[in-house]
Amino acid sequence: MLRRILALTMAVLPACTELPPLDRTVDAQARAAPYPDLIATERLLNAVEEPRLDAGDRTRLEARGDRLRGRAARLRNRELSE
Repeated sequence: MLRRILALTMAVLPACTELPPLDRTVDAQARAAPYPDLIATERLLNAVEEPRLDAGDRTRLEARGDRLRGRAARLRNRELSE
């Protein structure tokens, strides 16, 4: 029963807060700015360059991943001192 009361209190408590006026957060210069042009997704996707990876990148990335996994294992197994 206590958990239900606590959950209800935590759910209702945010409703008591006063929200800031959102219309005052945008300055006059931003309001006067033109709306951005909308373009098709295909145009954006066609403008993306091909990946710039070379043959050695895969080896370097795999080695880095192995080092990071090893570091994570060492950190997981480390004893914490107070």
